[in-house]
Amino acid sequence: MMISLVEQKSQEHVPPLPPATAPLWAGVVGVPAVWALQMEAVYALPHWACEHHGKTLLLILNLCFLALCILGGVICLRYWMRHESAEDKDDRTRFLASYGLFSSGMFSLLIIAQTIATWMLDPCAT
Repeated sequence: MMISLVEQKSQEHVPPLPPATAPLWAGVVGVPAVWALQMEAVYALPHWACEHHGKTLLLILNLCFLALCILGGVICLRYWMRHESAEDKDDRTRFLASYGLFSSGMFSLLIIAQTIATWMLDPCAT
């Protein structure tokens, strides 16, 4: 009984992703990583901004992180449009592109919200 289950598992085959999906993975995994870096910068740099009497660096960094997040979404959008006419309903490339588009939108909104807070709040306030 146990051998038949192992044989059945070994007979299942999951086809590999197409070879040119490295940029897609950069869009899918890179967007949450960009948000994590932005979150760390927002919490690490206010002391420096207070010492230098300005929050310009924080705002510029937030805009750069937002641009990177949007770039990840654009990469995923290109893959999504390329596989729009795929007949296979289980197309993993299209699913990953859809997930990347969703996460890019969500993390872009988070970065915008944190940028508004950076813009409105004084870094020297305790």
